[in-house]
Amino acid sequence: MKPRSLHLITLTASLLLAGQLCAQTSGAPAAPAAAKKAPPPFRESYGKLKAGEAIIDFDVITPEGKSAKFSDYAKGKTVVLDFWATWCGPCQQAMPHYEALHRKYRDKGVVILGVCCFDTRELYAKWLTDNRSKYTFQTVFDPIGKPATGDKEASAKTIMFQLSRGFMTPLPTTLVINRAGQLVGSYVGYGPAAHDALASLLTMAGVQLAADDAPKKPAAPAAK
Repeated sequence: MKPRSLHLITLTASLLLAGQLCAQTSGAPAAPAAAKKAPPPFRESYGKLKAGEAIIDFDVITPEGKSAKFSDYAKGKTVVLDFWATWCGPCQQAMPHYEALHRKYRDKGVVILGVCCFDTRELYAKWLTDNRSKYTFQTVFDPIGKPATGDKEASAKTIMFQLSRGFMTPLPTTLVINRAGQLVGSYVGYGPAAHDALASLLTMAGVQLAADDAPKKPAAPAAK
């Protein structure tokens, strides 16, 4: 056989083998994609405020109608800061949960501070009277009260708007703040996921929770 013919046979065999390998590769089943993990029900931020940043010392009105500061309640404490309103159904559903945590962890440096906002002083006062024997955790009132529809100037002065640096979230919205006065994280709404969200954030803040209160999943942050 002439050398040129032998070369052609060898080249043809190589191309056929390469073609078979490509066909096998393209026909092979794709490797299974990694299962996506559901994000935890909280964020390490609140609007533009990021975890580790300090909470401003905002003004509040006490149940007795006196002026006070956030620091009056929070200094050296782990704070569960809950924004709520008397007209908000999920806010009211959350109250027994916060009361239970208050009774259980108040002697361990945990403060539940409920800020009634986007509401009227009259409705807040009535809520206090109706629930005085039921709830013992601390509540206060946002001095701005309920801004009129379209009143952007008043809305910008609300505590929620100030803390988030320009954002509004639905009620209830809850923040966890560590002993150093820094944001740990936040979550919105109330339901089964809120229990795990709060437990995770408290754990991240350094609170030693009882086994029945501990988060069911590792306290990993959601995407910012």
